[in-house]
Amino acid sequence: NTIANVSTEPFTRMVEILINLTRAVAIARGKKEISKEDYEFVMKWFKKELVYNALRLLEPEAKIIEALPYDGSLTLDDIADAVKVTLSEAKKMVKHLLNWRYITQRSGEHMVMREYELTENGKAVKKIFETW
Repeated sequence: NTIANVSTEPFTRMVEILINLTRAVAIARGKKEISKEDYEFVMKWFKKELVYNALRLLEPEAKIIEALPYDGSLTLDDIADAVKVTLSEAKKMVKHLLNWRYITQRSGEHMVMREYELTENGKAVKKIFETW
Protein backbone atom coordinates (compact mmCIF):
# COMPACT_ATOMS: atom_id res chain seq x y z
CA ASN A 1 0.00 0.00 0.00
CA THR A 2 1.10 3.52 -0.73
CA ILE A 3 0.06 6.87 0.67
CA ALA A 4 -1.69 7.71 -2.60
CA ASN A 5 -3.92 4.65 -2.18
CA VAL A 6 -4.87 5.52 1.41
CA SER A 7 -4.94 9.31 1.64
CA THR A 8 -8.00 11.43 1.06
CA GLU A 9 -5.69 14.44 0.72
CA PRO A 10 -4.63 15.11 -2.84
CA PHE A 11 -1.25 13.43 -3.31
CA THR A 12 -0.06 16.40 -5.32
CA ARG A 13 -0.27 18.52 -2.15
CA MET A 14 2.28 16.31 -0.41
CA VAL A 15 4.58 16.44 -3.43
CA GLU A 16 4.24 20.23 -3.50
CA ILE A 17 5.23 20.46 0.18
CA LEU A 18 8.17 18.10 -0.42
CA ILE A 19 9.43 20.22 -3.33
CA ASN A 20 9.10 23.44 -1.33
CA LEU A 21 10.91 21.97 1.68
CA THR A 22 13.69 20.66 -0.54
CA ARG A 23 13.96 24.02 -2.27
CA ALA A 24 14.18 25.77 1.11
CA VAL A 25 16.97 23.43 2.21
CA ALA A 26 18.90 24.12 -1.00
CA ILE A 27 18.51 27.89 -0.53
CA ALA A 28 19.58 27.63 3.13
CA ARG A 29 22.71 25.84 1.89
CA GLY A 30 23.42 28.72 -0.50
CA LYS A 31 22.50 26.83 -3.68
CA LYS A 32 20.30 27.85 -6.57
CA GLU A 33 19.35 24.32 -7.61
CA ILE A 34 18.03 21.34 -5.67
CA SER A 35 20.33 18.35 -5.31
CA LYS A 36 19.85 14.75 -4.31
CA GLU A 37 21.50 15.56 -0.98
CA ASP A 38 18.86 18.24 -0.28
CA TYR A 39 16.08 15.75 -1.01
CA GLU A 40 17.72 13.10 1.21
CA PHE A 41 18.05 15.65 4.03
CA VAL A 42 14.33 16.49 3.82
CA MET A 43 13.35 12.81 3.75
CA LYS A 44 15.59 12.06 6.73
CA TRP A 45 14.22 14.86 8.90
CA PHE A 46 10.69 15.50 7.62
CA LYS A 47 9.38 12.20 6.23
CA LYS A 48 6.99 11.55 9.13
CA GLU A 49 5.55 15.06 8.96
CA LEU A 50 5.01 14.75 5.21
CA VAL A 51 3.23 11.43 5.61
CA TYR A 52 1.13 12.67 8.55
CA ASN A 53 0.14 15.70 6.48
CA ALA A 54 -0.85 13.55 3.51
CA LEU A 55 -2.93 11.30 5.77
CA ARG A 56 -4.40 14.24 7.74
CA LEU A 57 -3.03 12.88 11.00
CA LEU A 58 -1.35 14.35 14.03
CA GLU A 59 1.45 12.32 15.61
CA PRO A 60 -0.67 11.20 18.62
CA GLU A 61 -3.38 9.98 16.22
CA ALA A 62 -0.75 8.04 14.29
CA LYS A 63 0.33 6.46 17.59
CA ILE A 64 -3.25 5.26 18.11
CA ILE A 65 -3.14 3.55 14.73
CA GLU A 66 0.20 2.00 15.66
CA ALA A 67 -1.19 0.83 19.04
CA LEU A 68 -4.27 -0.86 17.61
CA PRO A 69 -3.72 -4.51 16.67
CA TYR A 70 -4.37 -5.70 13.10
CA ASP A 71 -6.89 -8.24 14.32
CA GLY A 72 -8.44 -7.04 17.54
CA SER A 73 -9.60 -3.94 19.31
CA LEU A 74 -8.91 -1.59 22.21
CA THR A 75 -11.19 0.38 24.52
CA LEU A 76 -10.84 4.14 24.85
CA ASP A 77 -9.07 3.61 28.19
CA ASP A 78 -6.58 1.27 26.52
CA ILE A 79 -6.01 3.81 23.74
CA ALA A 80 -5.45 6.67 26.21
CA ASP A 81 -2.96 4.54 28.14
CA ALA A 82 -1.16 3.40 25.00
CA VAL A 83 -0.55 6.92 23.71
CA LYS A 84 -0.21 8.50 27.17
CA VAL A 85 -2.97 11.09 26.85
CA THR A 86 -6.03 11.93 28.94
CA LEU A 87 -9.34 10.23 28.25
CA SER A 88 -10.69 13.54 26.96
CA GLU A 89 -7.83 13.92 24.47
CA ALA A 90 -8.21 10.28 23.40
CA LYS A 91 -11.93 10.88 22.70
CA LYS A 92 -11.12 13.81 20.38
CA MET A 93 -8.49 11.83 18.51
CA VAL A 94 -10.75 8.76 18.20
CA LYS A 95 -13.53 10.95 16.76
CA HIS A 96 -11.09 12.31 14.19
CA LEU A 97 -9.91 8.80 13.26
CA LEU A 98 -13.53 7.64 12.99
CA ASN A 99 -14.36 10.59 10.70
CA TRP A 100 -11.44 9.76 8.40
CA ARG A 101 -12.40 6.07 8.51
CA TYR A 102 -9.06 4.84 9.84
CA ILE A 103 -10.82 3.09 12.72
CA THR A 104 -14.29 1.81 13.41
CA GLN A 105 -16.37 1.29 16.51
CA ARG A 106 -16.86 -2.36 17.35
CA SER A 107 -19.17 -2.51 20.37
CA GLY A 108 -20.38 -0.82 23.54
CA GLU A 109 -23.09 1.68 24.37
CA HIS A 110 -20.96 4.37 26.01
CA MET A 111 -17.95 5.82 24.17
CA VAL A 112 -15.54 4.81 26.96
CA MET A 113 -16.74 1.19 26.92
CA ARG A 114 -16.75 0.84 23.15
CA GLU A 115 -14.00 -1.01 21.41
CA TYR A 116 -12.23 0.42 18.40
CA GLU A 117 -10.48 -1.45 15.64
CA LEU A 118 -8.60 -0.63 12.46
CA THR A 119 -10.47 -0.41 9.17
CA GLU A 120 -8.80 -1.61 5.97
CA ASN A 121 -7.51 1.95 5.45
CA GLY A 122 -6.22 1.99 9.02
CA LYS A 123 -4.41 -1.30 8.45
CA ALA A 124 -2.86 0.09 5.27
CA VAL A 125 -1.67 3.18 7.17
CA LYS A 126 -0.20 1.00 9.91
CA LYS A 127 1.73 -0.95 7.26
CA ILE A 128 3.11 2.34 5.88
CA PHE A 129 4.29 3.30 9.37
CA GLU A 130 6.00 -0.07 9.78
CA THR A 131 8.16 0.56 6.72
CA TRP A 132 9.94 3.47 8.39
